[in-house]
Amino acid sequence: MNTPKLADRVAAGLQRLGVDVVTPLDPVHRSAITVFQTGRGRKTDLALCEYLLQKNIETAVRYTSNIGGVRISTHLYNSVDDVRSEEH
Repeated sequence: MNTPKLADRVAAGLQRLGVDVVTPLDPVHRSAITVFQTGRGRKTDLALCEYLLQKNIETAVRYTSNIGGVRISTHLYNSVDDVRSEEH
């Protein structure tokens, strides 16, 4: 599966969870990176990032001018199974 479709799947799963997807969802502006916020602040975003790392899901927290959140990057070596693990 190509990376934009994986990123779309990640974004859709995050929306189902009710978190705020910061990344533009318009296909014209999409990339393989999806950024979201928990809505509970940076400390919670950082805690989630650390929790996901314990589950072998590598993410990062990035903010610039108070815009940002947890960053998930899908790449050519990621698979649908990888995305499924992020959905749980």
